[in-house]
Amino acid sequence: MNKSSLLTGVLALACWSVTEWPQADLSNGQIDATLYLPDAATGFYQGTRFDWAGAFKRLTYKGHSFVENWFERYDPKLHDAINGPAEEFVPLNFAEAKAGETFVKIGVGVLRKPDDKPYAFSRNYEIADAGTRTIRQRKDRIEFSHQVSDAGGYAYTYQKTVR
Repeated sequence: MNKSSLLTGVLALACWSVTEWPQADLSNGQIDATLYLPDAATGFYQGTRFDWAGAFKRLTYKGHSFVENWFERYDPKLHDAINGPAEEFVPLNFAEAKAGETFVKIGVGVLRKPDDKPYAFSRNYEIADAGTRTIRQRKDRIEFSHQVSDAGGYAYTYQKTVR
């Protein structure tokens, strides 16, 4: 590893450790957790592969930790820069959409198809419409709701509870 690569890695880790993404704490008295909250501008995960709701920062039970960051390079738009449970849904209307048109990815929003290449989960697609998100927090759970509607006639309300 050269000095430039080492310096870049150290700076990335330093930025990562001081950055605080939107998050919420949960506890049922035995299990404690911190979840990252979805946010298109400042959220921990902004990729287009997985559902944004309910990514874990921390999960502990009786002093044991069950979640750790496992990746060396962090980028909020990287397709797998997330700690579970991470749901991945099949894109809707991708095959029918022409280059420049939109398709839907549940948990992410309305995405733009850039060209005629096949869908690739590792590719970061432009988000044309992130939809509307509602987050309701209680002491022992967080309820996420995501509503999306696109011009192609696809719409959904996705609800997820982490308890």
